[in-house]
This record gives sequence, C-alpha cells and structure tokens, in this order.
Amino acid sequence: MNEEVDPLAVNFEAAQLPRVNKRADMVVDPQITQGVDEAALAIESEKYVASPYKSKFKLDYIGGSTAIGIGNSPTFGTTTGAAGGVDLLFSDMVGNHQLYTSLALNGEVSDFGGIVAYFNREHRINWGGVISHIPYRFSSGYNFGGLDTVPISDDLAIQAYEYNYQIYRLFTQEIGAFAQLPFTSTLRVEAGGYFTHYSGRVDEYKDYYEAIDHDGNPGTWPLIGNLIAQDREKVGKLPRYNTWRLEAALVGDNSVFGLTAPLTGHRFRVGANQYFGEFHYAEALADFRFYKFLKPLGFAFRAMHYGRYGRDHMSGYDMYVGSPWFMHGLNTGSAGQTLFENGVQIDQLLGSKVLVSNFEIRLPFTGPKRLALITSKVIFTDLNLFVDGGMSWYLPSQFSGNTYKKDAFGNVILDENGNPQIEYYKVRPIFTAGMSLRFNLFGAMVLEPYYAFPLVKNTKGVFGLNIIPGW
Repeated sequence: MNEEVDPLAVNFEAAQLPRVNKRADMVVDPQITQGVDEAALAIESEKYVASPYKSKFKLDYIGGSTAIGIGNSPTFGTTTGAAGGVDLLFSDMVGNHQLYTSLALNGEVSDFGGIVAYFNREHRINWGGVISHIPYRFSSGYNFGGLDTVPISDDLAIQAYEYNYQIYRLFTQEIGAFAQLPFTSTLRVEAGGYFTHYSGRVDEYKDYYEAIDHDGNPGTWPLIGNLIAQDREKVGKLPRYNTWRLEAALVGDNSVFGLTAPLTGHRFRVGANQYFGEFHYAEALADFRFYKFLKPLGFAFRAMHYGRYGRDHMSGYDMYVGSPWFMHGLNTGSAGQTLFENGVQIDQLLGSKVLVSNFEIRLPFTGPKRLALITSKVIFTDLNLFVDGGMSWYLPSQFSGNTYKKDAFGNVILDENGNPQIEYYKVRPIFTAGMSLRFNLFGAMVLEPYYAFPLVKNTKGVFGLNIIPGW
C-alpha cells in the first residue's frame, strides 16, 4: 500500500555507526545518546578572531630518490661521480595554488638539472608555467689511442698506452606556459606553448696505462700495467639551436588503478604538437585504452598511433616499435637474432611513426583479499597474459613495397652485386605473445619480468624485464 510522505518530515535521530570490531568498547554512540553539553561548548565570541584567508605554500610531498651518493669506477681509473635528486610539491591549504620543483644530479656538476612549475587551479580555466634545465649525457666507446710517452717527473718519462673516450652533454633550457579547461572530473582539454634552447659540449678523457710485456720490460704490446696518468680536455661544442612548440590535446580518464595497472574504466589522449624554428614538423598522438574487470580477471586493450609529420619528420630520433613501453620481447639481442633469421630487418622496426595495439588478461595474483587470488598485505602482484602487435614506418610508400635509393637523375643505385640498394623496407607488422608478472614495490616502482614469443617461424622465447607500470 502506497503512503504519502510528508516532505517536511525529517528524522534528526542519530544513526548508529557500524562496528568493525564488535569486542571494542563503544565510545562515540553513548556520547551521541547522552546529547551535547551546550555549556561545555560555550565559548565567548570575543575569543574568535576573524581574518581573511591567505594562501601560503606549505610542503605537501617529498619524492624522488631524496638522497645523494658518490661513487667511482675502477675500470676507468679514478673516475668519480655523484647521483641523486629530490622532488618537492608545495600547495596552499585548499590546493588552488601548487608549486612543483625537481632537482637531480647524475655525474658531475655540469650534469645538474632541475624543473620548477607553478599550477593555478583557482578558476575554471587552470593555468601555469614551467622553466627547466635538463642535461642529457651519453658517451662514446673506450678506444685505443696508441703508444705515447708520459712524463712522470722533470727527468723521467715512461711509455704508456693511451685509451680515450668522449662524453657528450646536450643541455635543454625550456620555458613555457600551459592551460587546462576541465569539462567534467574525467574530461578536459589542454593547450600550451614552449620555447626551448639547445646547446652542448664534448669532453675527451684520456687514461694512460704502463706498457709492459711478459718480462715486465717497457714498450711491448699488448700487455698493460697500472694506470699512471689521466687527462681531460674540452674538445668542442655541440651546435646551438632553438625550437618553439605549440600543443593541444583532449584528455579523458575515468580508470581505476589496481595493484600494478588500471583494472576498469577507460583512458584516452588525442593531441597534436607543432614545432617551429630549427626543425619544422608536427607530432600526432591518438591513444585509446579500455579496461574491464570481471572478478577475478581483468581485460585491457590499447590502440595507439604516434608519429611525426611534415618537412623535418625524419630529423628526430628513430622510434623503435620494440621498445618496452610499446611491446614485450623485442628489446633483447636473442629476439633480434630470431627476427633476423626469419627475414625481418631491424630497419623494419624503426620509423618516424608507429602503430601499436595490445591486449592483456590481468589476474590480481597477490594482494588484498577482496581483489587478489592470494591474500597478502605486503606483496602486490598481477599475473598477465599478453598479445602485442606493432609496426613502424617513415613514408606512406613503404606500405606498397621497398623504397630504393636513387641518384640525382632519378636512377636506382645498384650495389656491387648489381642489386638495387634498399633505402626503406616495406612495412612489416610484428606480433609477440607471452606471460608476465608485475610486482608493486611498495608504491615506489613496478617491476615486470616476462617471457615472450615473437610470432614468427622457428620462434624462440625470450626473458625480459620492464621497470614501468602496466599501461
């Protein structure tokens, strides 16, 4: 029987709080039943002091390695270096203003880098700015420089073998501004503009080892003795140039993260970046990810295209479709050998554009009782079955077949055997399948040992390790 309810009738009686531990003494409920002692809560109004709210930055979070260490390399004599860093996040009380700083050192003083970013969320359009100095360091091989004479004192010099290597440092200084317009809590549009200055230097290091033979006599190749001297010289500078970048993207994310990867919901990002200055090209990204959790299994699917287009689309680094954030099982030497034996060239896995698709069946293996197969309060893992596919290319003509090298008159260039020289190989889709186990190391990082099979003839399985969360 339906009964009309008075919309003005409200029950103000306190509800009983749920009891997690029935043996524990009830403290709150009896006090609610007894009522509130108004006299005990009475405070003279003059004791309150009203003042306007002022936003002040206070430290909210410390991350990164939050440490620094110093080590040396016996292999390269007395080479020493420092490594460490710290991330700091500051915010006001209500979170309308945020300040992020990151400082890091990996090597010498010249390898020091940092970022400072400000984010304002006080209004409907969120905005901010960033300034950074990031060094990138890489080195050449350890090369034999020949036999030389090294002075030990004013009247003594001995023969020594010289070994040298070069350290290249690329410095990027960037300043930019960005804005976000959220439509809902799971959908927003982003835009930004950035200016970047590139510079660099080259340092050559020389190590001198005493030249000895089996009898300990000086001057006989190839035996070497102790390290007797070191030298360092700044040999050059890398070219300086500037770039400007404009970017815009539509971003959606209502996913729910599980133990080591998202379990349910969806995530996507569709955007474009336009570069001007020394290089002129556009970057395009379309990344769609879907997750469904049907206890005890989760299903995940990703389809992604990322590429550079325009005049200088080949000026940047070559993208490798076998990178661990794209596919499993293609970033090991044995996997490369397996592909080569099946007629797959390494150049077919490189390009200025990539297309990747992934499918995973995810089983929360160890973790909370309500989620994982095996209950654990310390070890959080996911067991995964995966199938990955991808391909890379530079030019649309590669989908039709191989592209051959031509001379200034348009004639195809032949090699010493009279065969046409291939400039770009035909696009070759590559697939892998296998199993992995992701470990959540106390929220600090996710490790993923895996075993994968490239899906080609005469395939061989390979072991690998990724240090990234699940996509």
